[in-house]
Amino acid sequence: MNAPIRMSAACRRKITEPSEGLRLHAYRDCVGVWTIGYGHTSRAGAPRVSPGMKIAEADADEILSRDLRMFERGVAAALAKAKGEVAQREFDALVDLAFNIGLGAFRSSSLLRAYLAGDKAKAAEKFLDWTKAGGRVVPGLVARRKRDRAWFLTGRLPGERLADRAAVAEPAHVIDAPDAARARLVNLVQLEGADLMKGYRTILIGLVLAIGPAALQFLGAVDWSGLIGPTGAFFVSGVVAILMRFVTSTPVGKPDAPAPAP
Repeated sequence: MNAPIRMSAACRRKITEPSEGLRLHAYRDCVGVWTIGYGHTSRAGAPRVSPGMKIAEADADEILSRDLRMFERGVAAALAKAKGEVAQREFDALVDLAFNIGLGAFRSSSLLRAYLAGDKAKAAEKFLDWTKAGGRVVPGLVARRKRDRAWFLTGRLPGERLADRAAVAEPAHVIDAPDAARARLVNLVQLEGADLMKGYRTILIGLVLAIGPAALQFLGAVDWSGLIGPTGAFFVSGVVAILMRFVTSTPVGKPDAPAPAP
């Protein structure tokens, strides 16, 4: 199967760069992630973004090119088993999506599953699943997904409302996955080496936090109700549940590590 290996210059110029926006000073995006240049974050690799950091426009272009190469390789590898030819416009839109949501989330997405199954119409509609960050719909993400979908289908931008253009000013770089539970499971299965140990260690800590207090009560080692009262016991259970949720959450957003070249 012949497939593109690079995002087109037109897509980069018309979608990725305007959607990310160019910032030469480090800033926090709408969900608090330190960002610089064209949407570069520390999770994408060097340079590490820190408060007060400044870069030149030429540096921003170079960083974006380097970041995009990682996503181009990752998307190309994910499409290796696609049915039929992969059009340049489709590859462009999928790379822009992966750049925005992260390779891990892209690999585990229902959009990619639909595309690999040959249902490109369903895949096109699935772009609109990725519009939330921090638990809320972000207008900038809605506008970007509409651009991605239109480019995926036609290789052209849709007719835009002024509201859509204004919404681009609020980029987000950690996107909420519509199927986050499955994404976490897939990400865990795909871990290797030290990351694998960290992933399973996280689950073990979560289980200890969840089961530990109840086990102590069952074994008679601690009488939570007698020690701190029924209300206090309920409070402790709530705190434990929150801690378990915190330590067992796998972020779904900008990636992770470079994907191997196809």
